[in-house]
Amino acid sequence: MNDKDDNEANNTLPDSADETGEAPQQEAGPDEAAQTTPAPKKAARGGTVALFFALLSLLALIALAGGGYYLWQDQQQLAAERGQRISSLQDNLANLQQELRANNEQQGEQLADLRERQSNLDNALENLLTSRSHLRNDWLLTEAEYLLKLANHRLLLERDVETAIVALQSADARLREMADPGLLTIRKRIAADINDLRSIAQPDLAGLSFNLSSLAGDITRLPLATPDPQSKTRQGEQPTADKVDNWRELPAAIWRDIKSLVVIRHHDEPIQPLLAPEQRFFLTQNLQLQLEQARLALLNGQTRVYQERLQQARQWLETYFDTEHNATRQAIEQLRELAGQEIHPQLPDISDTHQALLEFRQQRQPGAPESNNDSDQQDSPSS
Repeated sequence: MNDKDDNEANNTLPDSADETGEAPQQEAGPDEAAQTTPAPKKAARGGTVALFFALLSLLALIALAGGGYYLWQDQQQLAAERGQRISSLQDNLANLQQELRANNEQQGEQLADLRERQSNLDNALENLLTSRSHLRNDWLLTEAEYLLKLANHRLLLERDVETAIVALQSADARLREMADPGLLTIRKRIAADINDLRSIAQPDLAGLSFNLSSLAGDITRLPLATPDPQSKTRQGEQPTADKVDNWRELPAAIWRDIKSLVVIRHHDEPIQPLLAPEQRFFLTQNLQLQLEQARLALLNGQTRVYQERLQQARQWLETYFDTEHNATRQAIEQLRELAGQEIHPQLPDISDTHQALLEFRQQRQPGAPESNNDSDQQDSPSS
């Protein structure tokens, strides 16, 4: 390599130069000869510098060529890798697109299946709501029928007007919740029954019973028409012994005691004989028994027995007891007021409303004839 470069360098020298490397000299005058004498040294120095730069340029070219070759190989390798990656990405993209199409198709099928199921569920729900509405109406109708039956029984058996009114109001609330125009006639009858029951004057059975019990307990404290010593004691006529402070007051006290042994009474009516203690006992017991029978008749709603027992008790008080005494007069007046109380008022008949609801249920049953429904629809506006 160096020999070649040297030959090329040598070839660059002028042709006229000889082998020694000296250039041919021209003939010159004496002055020119003196000036051109150092020329060979300068030419040799310039050739060396040119050779150095030429070698340096050659080395630079070789380095550039090697670097360019290395870069080219690197670029080729990168391009190959990039191509492989692009090919792999294209393959993956193709697979993903295929999977996406498959998923889209599968999702489309699932969506169609879901839509079909949703449609089936909507239909089933609509059928269920319709069936539930019928079941709910049937249940409300059954409750209303039971409440009407309960109101009728409480009114007939127990004469419980308040409970009957509450039962009728509850039945009307059930029928109102159904919102069926065919029930308007029955609701109208229920409203009429409630107004009839509210117009009934309800006797205070508990208060009347307490009054009779209290009056029976006071019988033993009433004074008799011909009082005995016991009745005097009950009237407050208790004998009091006079206190004697000295012997001078003793005769006057004895005279007062003697005068108290004889009591003179003036009567406009025949005098009743004195009652023996056992007779007074039986009289008070019979009076208490009469009042107790009147109380039982009051609770059972037996108006005739109630008034008869009170009348008998009042007659006994007027006959055998002191009517001038305030307690006796109050007892007689109380018996008269109790006898005037209406304990068994006339109650309305509400069984027709229950029977009308039963007929309505029978007409609404699936096996009911159509003629009954038509007649019911014709009767509803008129009623």
